[in-house]
Parts: sequence; structure tokens; C-alpha cells
Amino acid sequence: MLALLKEIPEGTKRKGEDLNEAPAAEKMKKTSKPGTQRENEDINQVPKKAFSVRGPKTGVNVLGSENMILTINDLKQHGNPEGRGIKGKILQKSREIQYKNSNDRSNVMFFLSLADETDCIKVNVYGKEKYKYLEEGSFYLFSGLIFKEDVVKITGRSRIGQCPKFNVPLEVEEKAKRLLGPISSIAEAKAFDSDAFVTVKGTVISDSGMQKIKPTEEKKKIDKRCLTLKDETGSIDVCLWRDKAKHHTKRGDCVIIYNLQVNKYFETISLNSTRKTAINVEIAAPRQKSALILQAIEKCMKKQVSLFVGIREELHNFTVSTKHLMAVFKITDFEDLKGGLLGMFPCHVEAEVDGSKIINMKKIPAELDINQQRC
Repeated sequence: MLALLKEIPEGTKRKGEDLNEAPAAEKMKKTSKPGTQRENEDINQVPKKAFSVRGPKTGVNVLGSENMILTINDLKQHGNPEGRGIKGKILQKSREIQYKNSNDRSNVMFFLSLADETDCIKVNVYGKEKYKYLEEGSFYLFSGLIFKEDVVKITGRSRIGQCPKFNVPLEVEEKAKRLLGPISSIAEAKAFDSDAFVTVKGTVISDSGMQKIKPTEEKKKIDKRCLTLKDETGSIDVCLWRDKAKHHTKRGDCVIIYNLQVNKYFETISLNSTRKTAINVEIAAPRQKSALILQAIEKCMKKQVSLFVGIREELHNFTVSTKHLMAVFKITDFEDLKGGLLGMFPCHVEAEVDGSKIINMKKIPAELDINQQRC
């Protein structure tokens, strides 16, 4: 047998021998003592601690399989996914946008707002086939992504899979709804085509309050609120419908209203809320004292009266509690309120106002009205 082994040429494969097997590994297999290595363990396996990744900014070691998936907050801090993925809930999906790629071929792109437990981020997605697959309100895992300038890009090399639902905080969802679309001036919003989606910023100069109306196509009455916004380029009416009408704003509030739809009716241009509309009050109007002229009664109810009021040569709608109004004008019977007020209008008052609500007021002689308004 010894003679036969000596006659085998060098490099010739023995039965059951792998010529590519590492000599060191073969030696270790032969020389390892019982108990020094677990059975069937790959001696070339990298220890688990080798998968520890130190974030370039945070300096925190992340161990184990959870390192495969970054939170959106971690992605924004680290700035490089490094082969890892993110998962989240799609809050919004834009319309398809046609474009030509570098090869002059027509393609489709669209935008998503994605949110998880920690933050939200804008996602640019390329490819028509992905548009139908990705649905608002569903949860997905994205890998092979590109992260640049706080935006995630999903390309043909990226992989997408559905994942289980998880809790996304309400404040993160609200923030995510405001990610898509730049803020337009009111003049720019008016220049858009009808049915276009816009986001505008302005000061509330009028608030109709919530009303119940019955559109011709609806079986039941629905809620409606009409705001008038103003910026340095002009003013425009914004109609808030259904649940959006319940959002309370005050006259003087500086607001950003996201995802409105342009409505053009002959020469009249207004903006309508959609189910994606979100309202953010950037600067709340403080309470202030103003000289007002009470001009007319719009509605007279037992709890609240709506008035046409002159302020700085403009007409606006204000509300005031019926009880306070009766006390100021010394009217004891509600049935006499409307007639009694009309007998004293127009009437100059000094009032403390909070937005479009009169908190308290007192009558003043017209000659003491420093504004000397004419409405």
C-alpha cells in the first residue's frame, strides 16, 4: 500500500479528496482535539462580532440581524445604507411623471412619503411596474436603495417586498403627509391648470366657520369651511370639506395647507381640500385689542351670534357669545336681541379678539375710534 501511495503523481486527486480544500483547514481537521470545535462547524466562519457596524456619525455599535434594516432616523444620521434596507408605511403616492432616461427612452417616475416609528422620508421611485405594486397605507421593505440629499431613490436594481404592519406615531404620519410637493405662492397656485395639486402658505384673513351643506351629488349634508388666505402675491379662497372642515384655524394664523386641488369656474379660482390635505399652523395669531364697527347680523342663535364687522376698512365675519352680546347692549330677552341690535348698528366697539372670535368688548363713541373706519 505504501508503494502505491508513493506512485501517485503530485496534484493527483485521491478518492474523496478536494484539491481546492485549504491545507490549513485540512491540518486543523486532523489535529483538532475532541471538544475544541463543535461538530460540523465551519472553521472559516466569521464570528458574529465581525458583523458589528460602527455608525460613521453616531459611533454606536449595532449587533445582530437587526443591523440589516435601518430605521429612517438612522439612515438620515449615517448617510449611507451600506447594503442594508429600510422599511416603512407609504402615506402618500404621487401621480406618475413621464421622463426620458439617459438612453433617451421614455420611462415613469413617482414619489412616495415613507414613515416608520422614528421619522419619515421622501422616496423617488423609477419604473412603471412599481406604481401599481406600491399602495398607500401598505408596509414595504426596500433594499438596494440609493440615499442622497435626504431622499431615497428606488431604481431597477432595488428590491421591494411587503412586510408586516407596525405602529407609526400619529405625529410622524402627519409630518409624512407634508413631504410631497413644494410650497407655491398664491399667484403661482392660480396659474396652475384646473385639478392640479398644490401646497400654499398664507395668513388666514377670513374663516366662515364650519357649515352643513348638501351638494347635489350627495345624499346627506356634509361639513364645509371656507378660509381666505393671503400672501404678498394675492389672496384665494380655500374650501375644506368633510373631516378637513373640522380643523380649527383663527383669523391671523399663518398656515401651510398641503395637497389642495385647483378649482377653476369661469373667472373664479379657488382651492379644494382632498383626502390627502393636511393643515399646519406655523404661527398662531395672538389675542389683540382692536376697534371694530358692528355692521350687520349674519346669524343669531342662542349660544352664538355671527356678525359682519368693519376693521381697517375691510369687512370680516366675527363671532361672539350671545350671553356677552346681550350683557354689553343691556338686552334681557333673546327674542328682542336681533331687533335691538339692528336699532343700534352701525356701532363702534373696542374688543379683544382671538382670530375671528370676539372674547369681550365694550361700546365706545365713534369719535374715540382711532381708526375712523368707513366700511
